[in-house]
Amino acid sequence: MTLKWNRESLLILLTLLMVLVALFYYGNRLFIEPVKVTADTSSQLVTDQEVLLNTFPPSDTLRTELEEEYANSSEFIPSGERINEAIVMLEQIAESNDVRLLQMSQLNEQQPVEGLSDLFMTSTYQIDMESTSAASLRGLLSDLSEQDRLWNSQTFSYQRDSEDILSGSLIIDLYYHVTSVN
Repeated sequence: MTLKWNRESLLILLTLLMVLVALFYYGNRLFIEPVKVTADTSSQLVTDQEVLLNTFPPSDTLRTELEEEYANSSEFIPSGERINEAIVMLEQIAESNDVRLLQMSQLNEQQPVEGLSDLFMTSTYQIDMESTSAASLRGLLSDLSEQDRLWNSQTFSYQRDSEDILSGSLIIDLYYHVTSVN
């Protein structure tokens, strides 16, 4: 069987060659290059980790020191929001200062702390309270600032509702870190 080379068969052959070239080009661009980039990134990561291991060899004393530092710092910036622990601490401080907590509400969802890693988060809460004296409300704020837990009082205000009752409002930022960013 002999193939006659005419204009139609040349166009079919040329179209097939163009399709093969396009498949090769786009296959390389869409499938091979991303795999190469991932492999290069992984290779660079392994190289960086090997350099770190050679520079700072692991030791048990260093690990125990780091674990102790982590345990000490977890009081200031705990892992996870742990809002229940913060509420219990706040209620204990309020009770010791003769302040009654009326309501606690979250003003915003967790947000990354500006200027730090995305693993450090903050949430803002508003606390409404009442007491019989302004000194008790100020004592609550003073005791909050002396706690080990890292939180920031944004605003604190109180006003006289009646002859013997003061109502107040406190807005605090609660700081914590997370293990991964979603």
